Amino acid sequence: MDIAIKESGEVFQGITSLIDVAGGLGAAAQAISKAFPHVEYTVLDLDHVIAKAPTGTNVKYIAGDMFESIPPANAVFLKWILHDWGHDDCVKILRNCKKAIPPRDAGGKVIIMDIVIGAGQSNVKHREVQALFDVYMMIINGIERDELEWKMMFSEAGFTALLDAQLNLLDNTFGYIKSMALKAALDLRIADAIEHHGGAATIPQIVDRVTLHPCKIPSLRRLMCVLTVSGVFGVQPADGSSELLYALTPTSRLLVGPRNLVSITAMSLSPHFVASYLELGTWFQQELPEPCIFKLAHGEPLWKLAEHDATFDALINDGMVSDTSFIMDIAIKESGEVFQGITSLIDVAGGLGAAAQAISKAFPHVEYTVLDLDHVIAKAPTGTNVKYIAGDMFESIPPANAVFLKWILHDWGHDDCVKILRNCKKAIPPRDAGGKVIIMDIVIGAGQSNVKHREVQALFDVYMMIINGIEGDELEWKMMFSEAGFTDYKIIPVLGVRSIIEVYP
Repeated sequence: MDIAIKESGEVFQGITSLIDVAGGLGAAAQAISKAFPHVEYTVLDLDHVIAKAPTGTNVKYIAGDMFESIPPANAVFLKWILHDWGHDDCVKILRNCKKAIPPRDAGGKVIIMDIVIGAGQSNVKHREVQALFDVYMMIINGIERDELEWKMMFSEAGFTALLDAQLNLLDNTFGYIKSMALKAALDLRIADAIEHHGGAATIPQIVDRVTLHPCKIPSLRRLMCVLTVSGVFGVQPADGSSELLYALTPTSRLLVGPRNLVSITAMSLSPHFVASYLELGTWFQQELPEPCIFKLAHGEPLWKLAEHDATFDALINDGMVSDTSFIMDIAIKESGEVFQGITSLIDVAGGLGAAAQAISKAFPHVEYTVLDLDHVIAKAPTGTNVKYIAGDMFESIPPANAVFLKWILHDWGHDDCVKILRNCKKAIPPRDAGGKVIIMDIVIGAGQSNVKHREVQALFDVYMMIINGIEGDELEWKMMFSEAGFTDYKIIPVLGVRSIIEVYP
């Protein structure tokens, strides 16, 4: 208790009364009372314990059963009590604690001193002792809990964690509203309207530039509220006006200018893709490999639809060009060395050649070739230094010093990826002659460790289920490389959620 009061004494500040539940002879209450003498202290414990309680202290002792009721107090203290009991008993105790204290805004709280598995230092000894305590508690069918287990108990007992849980559920339930709000912003070209006014604009100024029925102006304000709280736009009061001023943020600046991400964002938010995920639950009940989610929703695979639906094919190609133009500049700037020393490069499934053209600007001496299907190559631009070849990567890949695969392998399952990689290996010379495969894709777990980074990687992984694709972790990538006959690889996590992987024969 001396350490607790010294390190975290603020948890007891502002309390007017405290009841130490199952507090024994009152050692904890007496220690706290020395630091906070103005507080009224009470110890609740069983008859035979209270019978031995000391006298002449400023602590009051009450005989009772915490499973029956707990006397009222401003705060309840539980030191190494809940780990003695199973989940249901703990919930019962916590419910009685909740009944005993006032609302949070009146200072009511429960203070627990116990182990939270995984909390604190991350060294081996710390984790080992927590694990040993957990097994130690088995002696009385007790348990040491991790944060999730504690949270579940608090929620069931009716503490604010229950509302936090509901908030999290609502946030996930209505997450699609954020996506649809973004789609509406693209459709209305709100970012362009704001950029037209110098990067910041009021609602009347935005309305002046977008196609909008006047009766929808109040609704536009509501839409902008969602887009600001989600960070797409910024907002601040306008000088000398009652209007709010909406500004471009780093996020919405990606929706304007010559190298914007409008096309890839519009592709991802198109009805073809969004509607497919309404079948996700049904898809989980069916056996792989067919049908994929996209085929389940639309009656044919994505690539087949692209072959005969020119509008959808353009949506895909424009989206890929948009993404490639953006990410290749970063890739060449951050890791241009992966392309140095190459004499020829073939961009497999390279679409309209945006990646090859971007690399060729930085390394003009290299011979570039794009390999893709007939209907894609038919739309390839002319007058560039990139050669286009119609073909199927599952059949063969033309020879080159290096093979480039940008966002290709995540479209396919393990066996198909191995087949593609084997064809890549056949196309390149040995490693000592400069042969290698350069992959640009997600490696789950690589890169930054913040929550947003991990969340987006996980979302991409589920996103790829639409065509039975997968985002792999390093072990999954390593297994594919090994099966395809490669001997070594290097992961370079410099592209946000994506990485560059060099694979050597």
